[in-house]
Amino acid sequence: MRVTAIERPPRKRRYDVRIDDARVVPLSREVLAAANLRVGQELDDSRVAELEAAEARHTAMTAALRLLSYRQRSEREMWDALRSRRIPEAIAGETLDRLRQLRLLDDQAFAEAWTESRQRNSPRGRRMLLAEL
Repeated sequence: MRVTAIERPPRKRRYDVRIDDARVVPLSREVLAAANLRVGQELDDSRVAELEAAEARHTAMTAALRLLSYRQRSEREMWDALRSRRIPEAIAGETLDRLRQLRLLDDQAFAEAWTESRQRNSPRGRRMLLAEL
């Protein structure tokens, strides 16, 4: 298989990598730059699968970081959000692992911050807080 074109559609943030003028693999600028693809370059099936997996990992991490930019999330919330975006289970799991390594995802810290915030803004009893959490 040969890369026949690399195009950026109008008003899109991704690039379309055309393979043999038939298959289109959409890639972000970051994944495209890291892959160092050029028109005319030969690719095999494993390389295309690798590019698609790299794009899925990039999409998952970008979505997760965007969600975390608004507020802390529990692991379950993050898992559900990634899966709702059709991120494959394996890649969603890798993303959660990476977020834990970076200490951006911590259920214990989330629960403490959530209960503290809830107590401050809308005081409730212990049982009610546990039920909501």
